[in-house]
Amino acid sequence: MRPPQIVAGFTALAWGIALATVLHDRRTIPLLRPKDAATRAPVTVIVPARDEEAAVEQTLRALVPQAAQVVAIDDESRDGTRAAMGRVPGIEVIDGTPPPPGWLGKAWACQQGVRRAREAWLLFADADVVFAPGAVAALLDFARRQGARGATAFPYLETGTAIERAVLPVAGALMETAIIPSWAARLPWTNVAIGIGGCLLIERELYDQIGGHAARRGEVVDDLSLALAAKRAGHQLPWARGEHLWRLRYYRGASDMWQGWRKNASHAWGGSLVVALAAGASVQLVLLYPWWGTLRRSRIAAAAVVLQVAVLSQVIRVTDIPARYALCAPVGAVFIGAVGMQAVLDRVRGRAEWRGRRIAAADATDGSGS
Repeated sequence: MRPPQIVAGFTALAWGIALATVLHDRRTIPLLRPKDAATRAPVTVIVPARDEEAAVEQTLRALVPQAAQVVAIDDESRDGTRAAMGRVPGIEVIDGTPPPPGWLGKAWACQQGVRRAREAWLLFADADVVFAPGAVAALLDFARRQGARGATAFPYLETGTAIERAVLPVAGALMETAIIPSWAARLPWTNVAIGIGGCLLIERELYDQIGGHAARRGEVVDDLSLALAAKRAGHQLPWARGEHLWRLRYYRGASDMWQGWRKNASHAWGGSLVVALAAGASVQLVLLYPWWGTLRRSRIAAAAVVLQVAVLSQVIRVTDIPARYALCAPVGAVFIGAVGMQAVLDRVRGRAEWRGRRIAAADATDGSGS
């Protein structure tokens, strides 16, 4: 067998495994539906917000009838976020203070919110998500039925631009099948855990037991860090399909996606940059070679394209993205690859930026970011 055929076969195998993974997830991950809309859950919802004027009011108004307490933290916003919070009755608003040395902004905002919490359960929610009536009670009920001390749920994703629709299915497929696959998260000995920051429920006692945000004050991806800490403490947080519970627009346009993933990717590696570059090259090979091989009239590569499109079609089912965008994987692959290269440069320089704040990459990996 010639080398191109071997590569095509490898990519076809990879996409076959990916398809089996997403189909298994669809069958086995519970699908949650909202509870009685009149149910007010004994939960404190904590909503940190920085420069979220356009979305935060809608988010908070959806939460007020659902939870015993809603705490919103204005994280030094430079727009009208604080005024938007003030228009929502029934919530507690905190004027956030600058993060102390060693703290990242979001972690510090969450810490300030937790100090006001009165309930035994905490729900961390992002400021740009919308919960359906009865969603908070449904998530709490799911955790209790599982005998768990917390829970998380995957959202319904909304988009607004063509580039979002081209990139998000590819990113979602990578997350589900390679970065945080459910099968790996279920194994007690792995360092893989699932925690969705926009909808992360945790019992206050467990939160304090694992050190809360103080123990991950320099973590950029604090949701996964909390979920992993709970898992290591013997209390894995179960996850569910929550497309009927909550929705969000992950990023708004190419610039927002670029900056957000650049920030996350530049802090995701705790090891060698050589390993990270090799992993990135492998991802690009699996994403792009099937299309190149198909142009070269390789039947094996064409089979890999069919499998890839089938995987992306499954991811698209929980979004508002039209099915035809499953054919846009090369666009998504190039975008993600370019973000990865920029993240490498950020890592070499030792810093990145998000929402007007500098983030020290070296600090973020050792828990002392600012």
